[in-house]
Amino acid sequence: MTAPFRWKDGNYRPVSAPDGYSGPRVSAIRNGVVLGGAFGSQNQALRWAPKGIAEPLPGGDYALGLWRGNRAARELRRPGRYAEWRSSHAGDGGTIFGIASNSPIDEGGVPVLWHLGYPVG
Repeated sequence: MTAPFRWKDGNYRPVSAPDGYSGPRVSAIRNGVVLGGAFGSQNQALRWAPKGIAEPLPGGDYALGLWRGNRAARELRRPGRYAEWRSSHAGDGGTIFGIASNSPIDEGGVPVLWHLGYPVG
């Protein structure tokens, strides 16, 4: 797997995972702030500041772009009583689609729609 890159000051720079993690993945960039995640014993949602330093985000294994101004707005709230949830697509106006499950999330689940970080319905 090739590491993702970002373009800054006329140069490509790799997006690196913090110690203990590998395979950084990015989902969104805005004003130099990158969102995504990395693999580890437990996957971790990450935010990379404009200087390229990874910061863990609580409550998830991957961050999808939900922005308010120049900042990531919030984590996605738990949908109902499901043990696991994952976002997969972001739309305009703060709408995010994903799945939730009480079984391992990689086995599938029920569809979930969030608006501004909160489950709808």
